[in-house]
Amino acid sequence: MKIKLLSMILALVLSLSMLMSACANDTDPADDPDIPDTSDGSEQNGDKQDDPEEEKPFDIRAAMEALPECTFAGDEFLIAASSTYENVFTIDQFATDDQKNGSLVHDSLFDRDALVEEIFGITLVYDDMLDSAMYNKIGNSIRSGDDTYSLVLGAMSSVALNMFNNNLLYDINEVPHIDLSQPWWNENSIDNFQINDKIYMATGAITNRYVYSPYAVLFNQQLIDDAALDSPYELLENNEWTLEVFAEMIEDTYRDLNANDAIDLEDFYGLAPASDSETAWYFAAGATLLDKVEDELIFTYLDDNNTIILEEVLALYDSDNVLQYEQTYDSIDAFREGRAIFHSMALCDITMLNDMEDEYGIVPMPKYDSYQETFYSNANRYISTMALLPSSIVDIDNVGLIIEGMAMTSQYTSLDKQYEQVLLNRQALDAQSKASLITVVESTTYDLCYAFDMAGMPERLRPVIKSAGSYASFYAGYESQLESALEDFMEHYE
Repeated sequence: MKIKLLSMILALVLSLSMLMSACANDTDPADDPDIPDTSDGSEQNGDKQDDPEEEKPFDIRAAMEALPECTFAGDEFLIAASSTYENVFTIDQFATDDQKNGSLVHDSLFDRDALVEEIFGITLVYDDMLDSAMYNKIGNSIRSGDDTYSLVLGAMSSVALNMFNNNLLYDINEVPHIDLSQPWWNENSIDNFQINDKIYMATGAITNRYVYSPYAVLFNQQLIDDAALDSPYELLENNEWTLEVFAEMIEDTYRDLNANDAIDLEDFYGLAPASDSETAWYFAAGATLLDKVEDELIFTYLDDNNTIILEEVLALYDSDNVLQYEQTYDSIDAFREGRAIFHSMALCDITMLNDMEDEYGIVPMPKYDSYQETFYSNANRYISTMALLPSSIVDIDNVGLIIEGMAMTSQYTSLDKQYEQVLLNRQALDAQSKASLITVVESTTYDLCYAFDMAGMPERLRPVIKSAGSYASFYAGYESQLESALEDFMEHYE
């Protein structure tokens, strides 16, 4: 969300309002049709926006009925998807019951599919399988020449990359009816994955995992109050939620709770970072590993600006105020038990806080400074799920129509319910939490080097950050491997 631009627009509206008052015009500017409504239903920079409940709801049925007629050849539209992530936790991507069961998200997905089926005269059928098994099954089907699956909703790391690397994906730009400029598709994923007018994967409202993919910062409200720290929500609203401010907030927060004169897992910390969140701090500050200039990809990890940012992230981690976890979930245990003020995590792990007694809030990873125009919430490459079109699809015209209809319907049915479900895991609901959560999700971004794990470098960077190791020596051994990986990657876009 470009907060600076929004502030300028609001300032313009305020100026118009003052001018009209000076001219003794009693008309409220909000009621004047000549003054544009800049409200987005949230609060930014301390300015109160319109209540989104007062806005006229989008008529999704009318929009669906306005779509072209569907003449899909078969009765069943088969989708490969998973209702759980490797049997670790459940994130509904479709209704698993054949009727409503009272579950918030499940029933919204049921309604979504019911409308899609009614409008297009088809039956949506889901082949529910774990992501780890999905690629082999889908790949074998495509190689055999079967036009079986019309859509795959698969994890980035285990499904999308394998299908991409083995040339098993349809170029979405060649698919009729799919409009990737629409709000139900994540803009950042489109910007990064589209090269030479080709794009093989996209994400957005069509998968409920979309909400759970970005990294965010959680804070314990009681501990914030106890330490007399500024509210992260107020800092966010005032464009002061920055890396420098955050570093100051956790200064001198370490306490030896068990009085054993040793820094260990049982002590108190300012930040307990999740075991996979190290690089998210780097990307959140506007740094990159690989930049796209028009259609040319350039490695940027040695650029001066990125080096400075990484050094600051290394400095942040090289502190007694940051928990140095030993096992994967040590940090979330510390946060849940009230032994850490802040916790950074991918939102897919938020269900692990269901039994947390203290109230906590959710904010984006901090910007580098107040001049950074937007937040960058890096997407976790394991839970990130992509809409993938198998290269074996024959009736591509109708398949594109149905997929676009599903994505559009999801935006106005299941997506909002998924936001609510995330917030229900907290001990309290409030407007600030929802506005902040939407900011996190809408700022979800994808660095191509990280997303495609080129030469394994992003994963190798994590322990360097955790241990505050040598940055220069780390990269020295990977340059040739990275260039080779990039050449292989670009072959798909020739």
